[in-house]
Amino acid sequence: GFPVLRFDHSGLGDSPQALAATASRASELRAAMAALASHSGVDQFVVGGICSAADDAFRFAADEDKIVGLLLLDGPAYRTPEFWLRHLLPRIFSPQKAWHFLRRRADHEAGIDDFRDFPAPADGRARVAAMVKRDMRLLYVFTGGAYSYFNHRGQLSACLGPAAKSGKVSLEFWPDCDHTFYLKRDRLRLHARVAEWMQSNFASRGNP
Repeated sequence: GFPVLRFDHSGLGDSPQALAATASRASELRAAMAALASHSGVDQFVVGGICSAADDAFRFAADEDKIVGLLLLDGPAYRTPEFWLRHLLPRIFSPQKAWHFLRRRADHEAGIDDFRDFPAPADGRARVAAMVKRDMRLLYVFTGGAYSYFNHRGQLSACLGPAAKSGKVSLEFWPDCDHTFYLKRDRLRLHARVAEWMQSNFASRGNP
């Protein structure tokens, strides 16, 4: 019951590199919203994405009044002391895991931090607080693919502050699911959760 547009930013996935030097992720997202509005008549939007697209949506949503919801699949989060405790303890008691961990750090192997663009933690907390204050709804879904930086449910409020505990912020933590929702059961699970979240939060607003 909701009009949906799926697109890739220029230079990613199915989209060629933009020819205009002034093109930006924000301008592309505004153009996508305008295109969807012209076809469907909607004037409010839920935006989101997976991985780096979630990073872009997170940065953009706090500054755009037309956005009323944010869907973040393995989106921005920050490591906390409890994250490190959970992350390092199994490696301390497993020589093989400890060796692999130390070798990767010594070899400077590429990790998630090399491909993501999170705002600084203070900026991230401020953005969540601003979105909650604007009465936006946020759905975070973290999978096992985010395990290098997110590994327990309590981490979200610990790294993003009190606003993340608001009833306007929903969280799913599925460590048994891979980053791309490769298995059909995981895609169905995601579809069902997103549909339920959309209906419960936005159906009364006239289907953004």
